[in-house]
Amino acid sequence: MNQNPGWIQNAGGFWVNPSFGFGLLNAMELINAARPTKWKTVPKQHICKTATTESNKKLEDGGEVNILVSSDRCENSSNEVMYLEHIQVVMNIDHTHRGDLEIWVISPSGTRTNLLQKRPKDSSPEGFKNWSFMSVQTWGEDPLGMWKLIVKDTELFPNSSGIVKNVTFVFYGTSEAPDHVIRAGGQRLYPTDMIPIAPTSSDEFLKLSTAELNSILNTPTRVSGTEYAPTYSAKVRTKLESARYKYLLRQLKEKEAEQERRWQRQRDRQLRKWKNQYDRYSYY
Repeated sequence: MNQNPGWIQNAGGFWVNPSFGFGLLNAMELINAARPTKWKTVPKQHICKTATTESNKKLEDGGEVNILVSSDRCENSSNEVMYLEHIQVVMNIDHTHRGDLEIWVISPSGTRTNLLQKRPKDSSPEGFKNWSFMSVQTWGEDPLGMWKLIVKDTELFPNSSGIVKNVTFVFYGTSEAPDHVIRAGGQRLYPTDMIPIAPTSSDEFLKLSTAELNSILNTPTRVSGTEYAPTYSAKVRTKLESARYKYLLRQLKEKEAEQERRWQRQRDRQLRKWKNQYDRYSYY
């Protein structure tokens, strides 16, 4: 699983993937943690809500709207959240084809989360009315600071437009550090064989040269102050190399196809030119 692209490490120290979430659970560790002598409940959950940010920004076809929302994490109140569990983004958007929209949120720590992808079968003109989008990707982060919301029209449906009216952030979490954070010394510990080795982007991964690939496979990974030098089998290396060569071959075929299309367009233009000349001379 750790060899799949898409893994990022958020500011809370958690590795997360849009396809696999936070990864596998260790059943034995779960059993051990549930023993009466070890079990500790998580701190009381708090809910911190930001003031509604009025935007009323027009979203053009193919354009995007950026909204900045400041969070004080409800500091010094009974709702203070210092350790996130999940977030909700409540939005009001008018749009002629809501399937056109993509929505992203960037946390103060820089973690980028996709809240909504474009949907070819969603041509509803209803937009989003007090619609709540939820994400756990910022688990463990501190919500204090400036959050950035990006609403993008992907031009999936032509001649679409809309208005991003307002947005409210709701943070769920605790004001005290959970026990697993305390026991790990403020960091999230992972077994060395579970640390992702591939770049976060599949395109970046497939473009790697042999030297770059070997560098990734052989570079020690720092976990909780200790360096580990992971070793990977020849089978893994062969698989990665094969994927890269398939990518390069596909790129070559696409380039050849584009050259063929360009030649076809030039030929068609020349044929039309000759035909026009022939028709003009035939008239006389």
